[in-house]
Amino acid sequence: LADLTQGELRNLEDTAKTLGAKGLAFIKCEGGEWKSPIVKFFSDEEKAALTEALKVEDGDIVFFAASEWERACTILGRVRLDAAQLLVKRGKLTIDPNDYKFLWVIEFPLMIFDEEAGRYVSSHHPFTSPVVEDIPLLDSDPKKVRGQHYDLVLNGVEL
Repeated sequence: LADLTQGELRNLEDTAKTLGAKGLAFIKCEGGEWKSPIVKFFSDEEKAALTEALKVEDGDIVFFAASEWERACTILGRVRLDAAQLLVKRGKLTIDPNDYKFLWVIEFPLMIFDEEAGRYVSSHHPFTSPVVEDIPLLDSDPKKVRGQHYDLVLNGVEL
C-alpha cells in the first residue's frame, strides 16, 4: 500500500482521529528507501531492526499509533480494516464472502485500568474467573492477570 494517495492517507488519518488519535504516523518503503515525515527520527539501527522485525518489503507501509495500548490497538485495528478495503478496491486482495474464517480470541486481560474511575475494572464482566496460575498477580500486578473468558469471531465480527 505504499502507493496510497495523499487523500487516502488523510482518510485513514481521519479515521484514526475519530477513535481518539492525534494523528496517524506512517513509513512507506519505496525503492528500498523509507519515505515519511517521521523517518528523520529513526537511526539506521532502528530502521534495520524495524525492517527485520516487521519484514518490511518494497511497496509496504507501516502505520504507528501513539496512545495507551488498548486505544492504539483499536486505532490500528480500524486502520487495518480500512487498508484492506483499499487493497480490495485496487484488486490486490480478494475477500470471498462465502469463505468463513472463525477465530477464538483467548487470554484476555481479566481487568483494565479505567482512567475515569482511577482503578482497575472488569474487562468482560465481574463474574469472570482469573486464570488459576495468575491469581498470585492480583495484588502485585493486576494488569497481567488473564481472565477465563473467550470470544468467537467470524470474518472479523464478534459473535
